Amino acid sequence: MRYLLLVFLLSVNVSFAQKAGPITTEEQNSRWLQELDDRQLEEKLEMIKERWMADTAVIAQPGIPHQKDSRNRINFNSRPIYIFTKNKEGRIIFPTNPSAEKIVEVSKMLIPENISEVNVETGKITVIYGARGSGGIIFIVVSEDFNFAKLKEILVR
Repeated sequence: MRYLLLVFLLSVNVSFAQKAGPITTEEQNSRWLQELDDRQLEEKLEMIKERWMADTAVIAQPGIPHQKDSRNRINFNSRPIYIFTKNKEGRIIFPTNPSAEKIVEVSKMLIPENISEVNVETGKITVIYGARGSGGIIFIVVSEDFNFAKLKEILVR
């Protein structure tokens, strides 16, 4: 059963990556952030899901990559930080290089009924997040009814 799930996740990963393709440069990322910021909520959520799946094809890391493995490596300035927020329950930072399995689980929760707004931040505010912040920050504000504890559980395991 696990083998079938893994095959399915990999096929979904390949189809998304082929559709959108990974964003590997700072310029591509800046254009994507601007396009995301200009969209309505439902379109923003779809763009984020597609980006997450496409980004599984590359590993984000600080500095200039010198080593090779099965995935290409990119610098942090090519990938934004995604931060889920809920008023009294705090913030959760989405992992830099999440597994396709986690992306699929969290994507199921990323629907308009669960999300109040999506805000894109670039510039000075990103400095507080260090090197990872150089690719921009996407704040995903969840609704009051959203199960924040379940999201934490998925992302922590």
